[in-house]
Order: sequence, then C-alpha cells, then structure tokens
Amino acid sequence: TEKNKFNFAKLNLINLKTSLFAIEHIQKELKEKTNKSFALNSSILNKAITNTEWPGRFDIRKIAGRTVIFDASHNPEGFQYFVNEYLESPFAKSKCILVFASLSDKDWKTTLLLLPKITDSIIFTEISSHRSEQSEKISSYFELFKSDFDHLPCISIKNLDLALETAMNQKQDQPIVITGS
Repeated sequence: TEKNKFNFAKLNLINLKTSLFAIEHIQKELKEKTNKSFALNSSILNKAITNTEWPGRFDIRKIAGRTVIFDASHNPEGFQYFVNEYLESPFAKSKCILVFASLSDKDWKTTLLLLPKITDSIIFTEISSHRSEQSEKISSYFELFKSDFDHLPCISIKNLDLALETAMNQKQDQPIVITGS
C-alpha cells in the first residue's frame, strides 16, 4: 500500500542517504580516474524509491478483517524506532494487542520496557528455533516490572499458532502487532 511505501522511505532514510552518497562518491572517483561519468535519471530514481517496500517493517496487512502490523524489530534500537513510528501513525490513538517472541541471544529484556507505550495486552510466545527464548522466561521477567504496568494483562502461550489465534480473538477494534525475532 502507499502507507507501506512511505514507511519504507522513512524507516530507511539513513540507508537511502548512504546509498546516494556512495553513488555520488563512485561518480566522482570514476570522473577523476577515467574522465568518464554516468548520469542518474532522477525520475527513475524517484520511482524506485517510491515503489520500494520492506516487508516486515511496519508492514500493515488485513487478515480476516483485522489490522495486523508485522515488525521484525529484534534489538532495542529497532523497537524504539518501531514504537516511535507507531506513536506517529494513525494507530497512535489505539493501543495494540501485542504478540512478542524473541531469540534468546537478543536483548529482549531492554525491549520489554518499551512495549507498554503502545499496548494494553501482551501475548508472549515462541518461534520454532533452538535459539528461541522460552515464553515463560520472558513473561516471568516482565512480571518483575508488573507494578509499573499493573494495567497491562500479559499471558504466555508457548504455541505460536495458538498465540496468534488468541490475539485474533481479542478486542476486534484494536490492531494486532506481531514483533520480535
């Protein structure tokens, strides 16, 4: 959708700037060393940027009539960026139902403290990987901060399919965010 295309450009502004700088540098080096040059067609470049999508980054889908946002953030910086994007999006007025899983080698503990800003319900689950963190371990850790987030119901459902089904059956007017590793 147009929304996803806009988010891609916004989410990747640093990468886009780096790429354009690299092209500029290559053009300069080519000119200096070979006295040859190449030109970029700005309309083709603009079209390429506009039509680029990044599935899995603030990726908004409709599934069975529900708004589902996928975001593959897997470190605290990525989650902070996602939270900021969520709070600036049309969804900001509605907290989400969050489905969260993490690999054990990721800094999920820091990430967890960012999540209450956008959600009023969390389902901790697991992915099928030998590196997956146990949902019960994540839930237990989050319970340590429960007094800070006493309004926030959290459950642990080891089975990913059941966790997703549970999310789909919760508050129909809220978006579902599926994030983590």
